[in-house]
Amino acid sequence: NFRTPLPFHLALFTIDEAVRKVVGGDRGGRHLVSDRQAHVTLVSEGANTLDIGRVILGVHEPRGRLDSGALGTMGVGLPYCIAAALASSFEVQESSIHAGRPRDSGRHEPVVVAVVGDSAFGFSGMECETVCRLGLPVVI
Repeated sequence: NFRTPLPFHLALFTIDEAVRKVVGGDRGGRHLVSDRQAHVTLVSEGANTLDIGRVILGVHEPRGRLDSGALGTMGVGLPYCIAAALASSFEVQESSIHAGRPRDSGRHEPVVVAVVGDSAFGFSGMECETVCRLGLPVVI
């Protein structure tokens, strides 16, 4: 029932749909990411955002989701985003070097998507400054 302007579940479905478009959608029931599509890492935290997000937000490839675990520790979402963005950018650089091709070989840069609840964001929201200062590919 979507009578309100943007119910909680609809927001998560919208995020999942956007991520599917970036990674190439659903092919035959499996999410496959080609060499020319973006690698998306989902980072989620919070109470309802984390629990419901685990059900609604799909994982599109291995190591595609980071979250705070079963106990729902709050305040780790944006630091996880920073770590994932830095690790992904090093991974792209390293794979390009080992493949003997220039860095801009057609593969999209990795993207980290943060899905955090309002209270969880309050614990580490100032890390947005770090994300901006380092120019990291993070969508919050």
